[in-house]
Amino acid sequence: MIIYSEYYTTFKEMIRQKRSHYGELEAERVHNEDFISWFANKIALIDPLKDDNISNDLRSLARGPSNIVSLYKK
Repeated sequence: MIIYSEYYTTFKEMIRQKRSHYGELEAERVHNEDFISWFANKIALIDPLKDDNISNDLRSLARGPSNIVSLYKK
């Protein structure tokens, strides 16, 4: 099963390769700004019928928080 940290590492390496002239702080800033949308798109492109290595939890994480619930009271 593929886990979240593999995507995190893959994206970080991709930034280092594409933008090798960036310093560590700049690469970290780009990672923080772009990772969430990259991750969501990457997971969305994987067909669940053809690839069962992606768990439902990982798919939910990629979709982000629900817009349906606006307030939770105990």
